[in-house]
Amino acid sequence: MATPPSPRAPSARPSRRRRRRKCRAPAFKNARHGLPGALRALRACAAAAAGGAAAGAVAGPEAGTITKSNLQRCLQVYNYDEVLFQKNQLCPTCTLEKPARSKHCRVCNRCVHRFDHHCVWVNNCIGALNIRYFLPYLGTLTLMAACLALLIAAFLLQVVLLSGLMLGSYQEWATEINSIVQHLFLTFPRIVLLLGFLLLLSVLVGSYTCFMSYLLLTNQTTNEWFKRRAGCPECWLLLPHQQHSTFQNEYSKDFLGNIREVFRPNIYLKKKEM
Repeated sequence: MATPPSPRAPSARPSRRRRRRKCRAPAFKNARHGLPGALRALRACAAAAAGGAAAGAVAGPEAGTITKSNLQRCLQVYNYDEVLFQKNQLCPTCTLEKPARSKHCRVCNRCVHRFDHHCVWVNNCIGALNIRYFLPYLGTLTLMAACLALLIAAFLLQVVLLSGLMLGSYQEWATEINSIVQHLFLTFPRIVLLLGFLLLLSVLVGSYTCFMSYLLLTNQTTNEWFKRRAGCPECWLLLPHQQHSTFQNEYSKDFLGNIREVFRPNIYLKKKEM
């Protein structure tokens, strides 16, 4: 009499689908994997706002230009300090009176209210109404580069720990950092070069972000800062005892006032008109 075949014992080995799901799950449990994408989205929004917003238009749909229709309002916003900005000066290109803290941009061919500089990365002038978007753009760009550099450094550190490079030796000599860096560069050349580029980008853009934050807190523009550093051509009009005195920024207010003027320019302009 033939014995029935015994049922096969369930295998302890998990299925392929189960194994794949088990290996992929921990990668998405860490929240840092979504941080670079979120910073990239914020940077794109800030760049679009800084590049598309009017640089210094007080009113109307003009792309930041000071025209005859809004010239009187621009003239009432800031007082002339008689050092960097003089009264009754005309723009030779626009043939309009130059408001205080304004400048004619040769790239855009327009006069911009509270001109800071012309940024080639956003393809627009940075002025009164879009510098509030340019500063978050710099901040998110710095954070995104630093975050990506941190993730790549964590990946390379994990490779070193799992491969046991720190425990290796050669002729009774312990493994040095130079040997590990050389091994990583020969094994992952593109990743190591990308890490170096991101570190350099973080330092450069981070330094520029700090400089722009300093200008924000002191109520200066890049154009005014360079003029004061180079020496304005009107300083010779001052008296001898005033030429060597400490320069006082007439436009600087208190800490919150300087921040409010940059991030809420519309309300500030309305207050000046009243």
